[in-house]
Amino acid sequence: MRRRHGEPERVVEQAAALGHEDHAWRTAVGLDLYFDRLGFWHDLMEINSAALRAARAVGDRTGEAHALRGLGFFHTRFAHSAEARRDLVRALELFRAEGDAFGEARTRRCLAYQANGEGRFAVSLDHYAHARELYRGEGSTSSEAIVLNEVGWTYILLGEHDKALEHCEKAVALHQEIGDPVGEAAAQDSVGYAHHQLGQYGAAVERFERAVTLYREIGDHYLEADTLRHAGDAHLAAGDRETAVAAFGRALALLEETGHPEAPDLRETLRGLDEPGRGDTGPGGSGST
Repeated sequence: MRRRHGEPERVVEQAAALGHEDHAWRTAVGLDLYFDRLGFWHDLMEINSAALRAARAVGDRTGEAHALRGLGFFHTRFAHSAEARRDLVRALELFRAEGDAFGEARTRRCLAYQANGEGRFAVSLDHYAHARELYRGEGSTSSEAIVLNEVGWTYILLGEHDKALEHCEKAVALHQEIGDPVGEAAAQDSVGYAHHQLGQYGAAVERFERAVTLYREIGDHYLEADTLRHAGDAHLAAGDRETAVAAFGRALALLEETGHPEAPDLRETLRGLDEPGRGDTGPGGSGST
């Protein structure tokens, strides 16, 4: 987790000070995904706190809901369970009161993510079911496909890998149908992970490679690196140490380009694989992240 010395927070606060409160919370929403992948979670807490103050100052309930959803999600990143649930539940109430189906659906996905982290899988699946219905009602096939993939990941956490494959393959098909490479890459990665857990390492690597190609074409270096790590795990589990090291090395190079905080851990993994007798899990080994 890193900080960017408060510059983005000052941008949000300046927008509010100049009377552009809507720009303040919209800036926070726009930064969420990018900063999350870079590990700037402390910054995102500060940014969304500033957005919340701006929205409340002018009674903007939609802006308040977005800021609370952001705060709730990043409380989840820090394992602040009570605070996360408090902010996400309040965001859900506001989005529902405003009739904002997309906001409600996204907040339900955040609540599902939190529930998964706490092992409350039935609660997670219920939130995902509501989110999927909301997206379907809005005619958003891409968002519905994203939820299918997230449901599949929940089944991976449950150890129900056949159900995971069923949902994630549906997500792949929908994303391909509408030409959404970002969503397809995420779903291909999930399919690969499910195959890995079933011991089907060749099938896993095939899907990981497809996801890596898509992420490279999109230009998302972090998720390209993340998927390369998954591919490396699969190669290692299959007993192919040399190819695993190559995949981990490519992932490390991408993480180091941006100074990502996960780079040191991966560097340590590679160092361990260089030591005799370490890293040879062979077929049936854990190989998971």
